[in-house]
Amino acid sequence: QLSVHHLHYESGLKPWEYDNDSLVTLCDRCHNILHKDLVKLSGIIAFKALVGKIDLIVLDDGRMDKNT
Repeated sequence: QLSVHHLHYESGLKPWEYDNDSLVTLCDRCHNILHKDLVKLSGIIAFKALVGKIDLIVLDDGRMDKNT
């Protein structure tokens, strides 16, 4: 069976209101693996942000300038 994975989420949008460019079709197994990996990755990023090893401003939309 296939699943649709959203590459990003926007407040106020329903799942079916996203552009097709924001969606990826995966088999259920790969979709589950992807979500498990994303949970691990978000935990690593959160930990590094807490200990000051990563600047979340740099990660935000790929912007390097904190004033934009």
